[in-house]
Amino acid sequence: MASTTHYIDPDADTLLVLRNPGAPFAEWATVANDVNIEVKEKKAVDVAQPVKDTLEEEGIRYTVSSRHLALASGFFKSSLTKEGWVEGVPSKVDGKYHLTTYDWDPDVFRILLNVIHLRNRQVPRTVSLDTLAKFAVLVDYYRCIEAVEVYAEIWIEQAKKTSPIPQRYGRELMLWMCIAWVFRLKPEFETITDVAIKQCTTPTIRDMELPIPKSILDAIEHKRYQIIEERISDLHHWLDVYGAENYKCQYSLSSSFECSSILLGALTKEMRRSSLSPRPEVPFDGLSFEQLLIAIEGLKSPAWSKSVGRGYYGDTHNCNFSASIKKNMEDARSTITGLDMSEFEWPSEWRIRY
Repeated sequence: MASTTHYIDPDADTLLVLRNPGAPFAEWATVANDVNIEVKEKKAVDVAQPVKDTLEEEGIRYTVSSRHLALASGFFKSSLTKEGWVEGVPSKVDGKYHLTTYDWDPDVFRILLNVIHLRNRQVPRTVSLDTLAKFAVLVDYYRCIEAVEVYAEIWIEQAKKTSPIPQRYGRELMLWMCIAWVFRLKPEFETITDVAIKQCTTPTIRDMELPIPKSILDAIEHKRYQIIEERISDLHHWLDVYGAENYKCQYSLSSSFECSSILLGALTKEMRRSSLSPRPEVPFDGLSFEQLLIAIEGLKSPAWSKSVGRGYYGDTHNCNFSASIKKNMEDARSTITGLDMSEFEWPSEWRIRY
C-alpha cells in the first residue's frame, strides 16, 4: 500500500515519516499500562535504526525544511545537529534528512508543520477542544511554543466560548489543564486546578498520559486530601465540643446539658446518615470536597424548646448547626483556591516571553 505524502515544502530537504498514525489519545476509561508507556516513549526519533536504502517508508510522509524545523523546535534542532545521530546525516540515497515519529494525529501534526513553515492559508481558524489539546501535546513535545503561540491564542479564545472550562472533574477538564499548562494560561490554570481539587473523587488524578508535570498532579492530590481532612476534623471537633463535660450554652447556661446532649446526638446521627461516620480516611476514595460540603450543608439541626412547667414550653432554642458547623463550611468553600502556576517549574528553553 502506497504511503500518503504531504508536501509541506516543495523544496524540502527533509522527509518526516509518521508511523502508527492516529493512536488513541487521552482515553479517560483506559488505565495506563506498560504497553502505553512503551509506545509513548517511541514517539522520539528512532536513532537506533539506520535510514532505509529505499525511498519508500511505511507511514504518512511529510516533506519539510530542516531549517524551518530547527529554527522553530528545540527538539528538531537537537535531532538534526547532534553529531553521531542518524537523523543529522543526509541519506546517501536521496540526499535528504530522514526523521521518524510515532502515534500523532496526522491532521493535527500537519497543522503544526504548516504553522512552522508559515503556510498560513493551510492553517484552520477554528479547532475543536480535542484538536487544541493534541496540538498542545505536540508543542510540549517538540518545544516550539514561540512559533505557534499566535494561532494558539486565537484557538484558545474560541475554545473558551465553544467548550468552556467545565465545572466538573473529567476528561475535558484534564484536556484544559494540559492546554493551560503548555500555553501558560495562569488564571485558567488556577480555575481548572480549583475544580479538580474540589470535584475529584478518586485518590489519584487521571492525567491520561498528557504532559502535565507530576508535581502538579501531586499538589492537586495533596491539597484535596488536606482540605477534606480539615473539614472532617472540624466535624469531629464539634463532636468533642458538644461532648465535653464543661460545655456551656451561649444562650442559656442553665440549658447547657440539654443543649449539648441534643446537638451531640443529632450530629452523631446525621454524620452516620451522610456516611461521615465511621470517619473517612485518606485517600478518601469516592468522596470529593464538594460532596463533603453538600453533605455537611444538609445536616439537619434539631429544634427543641425547654419546658417552663405545667405543660408549657418556651421559645425554640437558638443553638443549631447553622451558626457553627455550616458557617465554617461556607467560609472554607470561598477561601480555598486552585494552584498558582508560578510555583511550578517550567522548562528553561520555553521561557521566551513570560
